[in-house]
Amino acid sequence: MIDCVKTNLYELNIFNNIERNSKLHAHNYICICAVKKGEMVFFHDGEEITLTPNKIIVFNINQPHKLKRYKEISEYHILHINLDEIFLPKIIENSSTYKDFIYFSQKALKNEKSDFVERFIKRYKIDKKFKILNENLANIKKFIDENLNTNLSLEEISKKINLNQSYLSRSFKKQYGLSPHDYMLNERVNRSKKLLEQGFDISQIALELGFYDQAHFYRAFKNSFLITPNEYKNIKKHR
Repeated sequence: MIDCVKTNLYELNIFNNIERNSKLHAHNYICICAVKKGEMVFFHDGEEITLTPNKIIVFNINQPHKLKRYKEISEYHILHINLDEIFLPKIIENSSTYKDFIYFSQKALKNEKSDFVERFIKRYKIDKKFKILNENLANIKKFIDENLNTNLSLEEISKKINLNQSYLSRSFKKQYGLSPHDYMLNERVNRSKKLLEQGFDISQIALELGFYDQAHFYRAFKNSFLITPNEYKNIKKHR
């Protein structure tokens, strides 16, 4: 069972249990995660990080990560914050902040107001200069973003800026944490959430975003969000 609340600033999902690992993926928003019981091990920023009660883990925007294993999970809280150019520490070990997050989640489910997100950002925001993007790679990223419904091959992408395929693949992954193909799939899945919220059918979304078929879309969505597209759609409908 999953509880969900969404506002213009954030989306909160609370899983009562976890049934599978995820594959390497990233989000175009900040993710703040905590668990009330159990243990979760993530691959995050090049290392394994264990999430336990009284600890918060943060995935910054476009920061690849995956759930590798878990044990006896109860109430896994994920808060998606829609803010740009904010950078937060990847681990926060502060019992007071952790309790504040859990309390905020409980209030949010009751549609009660809270300034937790604003206070959290103000307290933990890091002044950090973002990487200067290689212009060629930025152009490739833009090219992929504008052609998500097309199954671009690495050859087609490399011809766009006249770069060797293997060099392009290595450079792109070093910059964005995902290969061009994985980045394309990841962006399709991220965009599919908005289409689900707008009431599009699964078959329409699969076609619109260039998935091979509905089964391919289902697998990709569940690998990223740990639930199926239909489960996500039903949650939104009930809320």
